[in-house]
Amino acid sequence: MEGVLAIDLSHDLSYQLPKGVYINESKAQIDEWQWRLVIHRGFDNDGMPQALSEEVAEAEKSLLKNEYIKVFAIKDGEYTAHCGLWYHGGETAYIKPVATIPECRRKGLGKAVVYEALKRAKDRGAKRAIVISEQDFYYNIGMEKSSEVATFVK
Repeated sequence: MEGVLAIDLSHDLSYQLPKGVYINESKAQIDEWQWRLVIHRGFDNDGMPQALSEEVAEAEKSLLKNEYIKVFAIKDGEYTAHCGLWYHGGETAYIKPVATIPECRRKGLGKAVVYEALKRAKDRGAKRAIVISEQDFYYNIGMEKSSEVATFVK
């Protein structure tokens, strides 16, 4: 069983950014190479990304979809943190993935990109957001366990 955590979007979604860091504009062009780097390094992979795995290649296609809200923390022209959030209408948005490069962790960047993505989903009509995870990070930014889900594999 995996926990499903939720946050009501009436929650205070303010955040602070360290000096020199900014958040991308919602209509900004996405640098696919920078996206690959933040995902690769944010999930604790060493070196540079090589050939795209099937999973990453499929995820990269989502960068073009309007229902995929893309938020990046950027410092010195490099993506340092990313939150992707899926919102297809209705009340609920779905957070996936969130990644921060190791040297930029514990500076509030993860919270900033998640909260900015939540604000953008709220502006489109979402009332809450969920994530399938029980990582402390999500509890620390105000999410609470709402249910559990089981995944069955053949």
